[in-house]
Amino acid sequence: MTDQNNPTAAFYYQSMDKTPCSFALVAVMQNSWDFSVYDPNCPQVSPDISTPFRLAAVQFEDAVRHDFNENGAFFRPDGSLIFRKIGTPSNVLFSASELIGVNNSGFSHNHPGGHSFSMQDVRHAVELDLIELRAVAPHWRYIMHPAEAWPDWEAIE
Repeated sequence: MTDQNNPTAAFYYQSMDKTPCSFALVAVMQNSWDFSVYDPNCPQVSPDISTPFRLAAVQFEDAVRHDFNENGAFFRPDGSLIFRKIGTPSNVLFSASELIGVNNSGFSHNHPGGHSFSMQDVRHAVELDLIELRAVAPHWRYIMHPAEAWPDWEAIE
């Protein structure tokens, strides 16, 4: 039973073993000629390398995107490396002494599991007043930067 005029109508089908199954189809307002990020042939966009920092970050990301462990690197706006560190498969930790002098820098790291930013990533971006926070995964690149200033952490939570 289907209702073609109702995009959230329930659809019924039989599984391979002839067991009746049902599911609800949620309306997606995407034109049939548009790609989504989930389409295997989604057009890719070249990364933004318009500043020395972004060029350095993209080069670092391309080198670590498939690594088993997380790698993190801080860069100055002129693209020079402040320092980089290799962590574990699930995080890269920095001591308080390592974070001295990284305020107003850019930070990039890889996420071997493919996910976007963690709340801890965002917290560090706010606390360190980063110019840009970046994460790269095997198939994705995530970028976050403040419009003018990072909001207070309480507003983000």
